[in-house]
Amino acid sequence: TYALTNETQLSFSKMASTMMACPDMNTEKTFLDALQRVDNFAIKGKILSLSKAKMAPIAKFEAVLMK
Repeated sequence: TYALTNETQLSFSKMASTMMACPDMNTEKTFLDALQRVDNFAIKGKILSLSKAKMAPIAKFEAVLMK
């Protein structure tokens, strides 16, 4: 689940995964751990940045048009 508490505050909880799909689960664990630390986001153009406090982004995602 996720919660938006105002225009930029964000939190994730109760995350689930299969724990079976990937041969190396380190990537999935790192990704889920990063999402649990997030407390805010920003969108600039096609980039979504997820951050904790006013530190550098924990993760960045770019919107890409699939053909």
